[in-house]
Amino acid sequence: MSLSISHRQGGIPAGALGMINVTVDGKPFTYQIDSTKSLGDLLELVKSSIDPDTIITKILLNENQLTDSDWKIPLAKQGGKSLEIVTGTKQVYIDERLSSASLYLDKIIRSYAQARMLFKNGDVQPANSALQAAVNDTKAFIDWYQTILQLIDNPPEAEVTKFEEAVLQLSDTCEQVLQQQLYRSWWQLADLLERKLEPQLEQIKYACLGVFSRKGNISNQ
Repeated sequence: MSLSISHRQGGIPAGALGMINVTVDGKPFTYQIDSTKSLGDLLELVKSSIDPDTIITKILLNENQLTDSDWKIPLAKQGGKSLEIVTGTKQVYIDERLSSASLYLDKIIRSYAQARMLFKNGDVQPANSALQAAVNDTKAFIDWYQTILQLIDNPPEAEVTKFEEAVLQLSDTCEQVLQQQLYRSWWQLADLLERKLEPQLEQIKYACLGVFSRKGNISNQ
């Protein structure tokens, strides 16, 4: 079923009967409340209505990023809220995310450096908490970045290989970090972060910059 962004016969105006107020690229989007039970259903309707050459690049609920709980709440219980959906070309979507990868990695590297200093100062509990948060952010970044790479039609193979090899090296170092945690060797752990893990994250950052730079050259050929 294909829906238009403009009002369609049989649709119910946004805001009626406790519906979410939906806009797509700033234009009101109407939908039928009886067949749209969740945010997932609503987004599928939006996807079916937009230009096939575009994708959804941003979704905001009451001007905030969606959370896991937002997806679980029935649409009928979210009446009165505003859902802003922005679309764009896949090329722009990919470029924006590839260009921001190094900024995310800089933040992660600083998190490891903070954990390292806490270990060296003997503040073990906050150090372990900071380290766990940094590890979680690293895993999330790698999963996110690999998803972006899969969207590239002709990825620069040499640069992607450098990224993958750097990630494998980082994974090995993380195993060594875990061993030091088990041994409660805090000073050695801090040294491992400074000597190996943080430089490896820098290598991943350079690989990401290489992917972005080379992908642009490929796109222009």
